[in-house]
Amino acid sequence: PLSAANTQFSLNLFKKIRGGNASGNVFYSPISISSALAMVSLGAKGNTATQMFK
Repeated sequence: PLSAANTQFSLNLFKKIRGGNASGNVFYSPISISSALAMVSLGAKGNTATQMFK
């Protein structure tokens, strides 16, 4: 389902943003990033669309 995919995306993104640095605070909006990527994907064509949907 979509909610499980969004949760997995959020956790994977957090791990990438945080990197190896476990100290300090991290603030981001996974739903905003997910929404922006969804809007961009609607206009993507050709190789760009192929890469986005991998």
